Amino acid sequence: MNMKVEKKQNKSLINKQDIEISNQKDLKQKLNIKKKKIIKEIKILEKKKPIDTFNLAYVYILLKYFFDNNNIDILNEHFYLQDNVLNITEDLIGHILWVFDKNENKLYGSRIIELESYNGAKDKASHAYNNKKTNRNLSMFEKGGRSYVYICYGIHNCLNIVTNLENIPEAILIRSLEPIYNIEYFISNKFKNTSENLYFENFFENDRGYKVEDKEYMKKRKNDIKDLINKENYLKKIDKVDNVLKMINKKKLVKLCSGPGCVTKCLKVTRQDDMEYFYIDLLNNNIKKEDKLKKEVNYNKNMMISINYNDNNKSSKYFNNSKLLNDKGKSKKKNIDGINVSNKNNSSSNILLHDSSKNIKSNYYFSSNINNLEKSRFFISICPTVNDILYFYETLRADKNEEEYIIKNIYDDNKMYLLEYFDYMKWQKDKLIIQKDKRIGINYAEEAALYEYRFLLKNHPSVTFPPK
Repeated sequence: MNMKVEKKQNKSLINKQDIEISNQKDLKQKLNIKKKKIIKEIKILEKKKPIDTFNLAYVYILLKYFFDNNNIDILNEHFYLQDNVLNITEDLIGHILWVFDKNENKLYGSRIIELESYNGAKDKASHAYNNKKTNRNLSMFEKGGRSYVYICYGIHNCLNIVTNLENIPEAILIRSLEPIYNIEYFISNKFKNTSENLYFENFFENDRGYKVEDKEYMKKRKNDIKDLINKENYLKKIDKVDNVLKMINKKKLVKLCSGPGCVTKCLKVTRQDDMEYFYIDLLNNNIKKEDKLKKEVNYNKNMMISINYNDNNKSSKYFNNSKLLNDKGKSKKKNIDGINVSNKNNSSSNILLHDSSKNIKSNYYFSSNINNLEKSRFFISICPTVNDILYFYETLRADKNEEEYIIKNIYDDNKMYLLEYFDYMKWQKDKLIIQKDKRIGINYAEEAALYEYRFLLKNHPSVTFPPK
């Protein structure tokens, strides 16, 4: 009996050992398979070319040059005093938010991609529901055109635009932006720890094609100091932007200002920016002579308008979307390079066709160059169309002014990348489609959580959460 028991025990031990050995073999096989997969993935990654941010640097330089050398249409106080926060929110999508840091003399420019409306004392999702006034939300009860900055979850600052008349607490939360002017400031603020290593070191260590040309040019025209300085300045700007763009990949770049907390971090906006102006004081502004006449004409127009806010509801664009489908807002400029500027009809109830150049009445803005006026902390301007920008560069290209040859060369060499950027970032008119959706993170607001008070640029890569 004992012998049989011992045999059985030995067999069971052998079986266990066999199982362990087979398990080990299986594990080794699995590990080998995983290793092979990893090696393959590494080889694939090695073969893949890194994302080309070098050409993107030229795109940002071209955009910056355009804004530095053209007048823009800046929204005035009257725009924010309209009595329909939904209309205002819709109108702002696709336009440009400017933020000026007076202490560091830095100007940030970004396209507005996503906003949320908070519709007065009856909106259960609003901080001012039932006209509740606290130390935090006092700015919501100010006259329209002020900022309302609050801290969310004790961590993130959130930037809002106050609208309507005094004591009517309506506001618009800025959820997502597309940086377009001084992109390096946005990246530096967002990735501060990383940027300190790359931003201030070896700006000019990489050889570029333009630098080679620069050496040849220096040999040929040693006497033309002014021209060389001008060219060297452009090279420095390009290298500066390019070095900063190396900090992040394309995926992170398009999500740079995606989310209210990211917006304020990139723009260096804090609670101290509460109650700042969102418009420029025309009367007390030292605008340069070339813009003085335009300023006076626009100001007189603004003073003549009748501010009868109740009448605006009768033709509310938010409640009558068919008005967006007319042909009145078409650009008079010719199509350049086959860009389609026609709007496409869409039958979906939560989609609005959007003509960014014509949807705001002329009495709600004035024209000036951003470098010619005393800037407020925040201001918003109407975004130029793709045709406007291309028309400017094609005209510049035809001009025989030798001083601008550098920017002309940059445009000629990178025009394709500029057009690709416009296409990807939904700048073309037929892609400027606004969607309405439910607001995010307000389940506590009961039926108000179902209101379609979130406005966003359809299919833009910077949108926080695309509609379902």
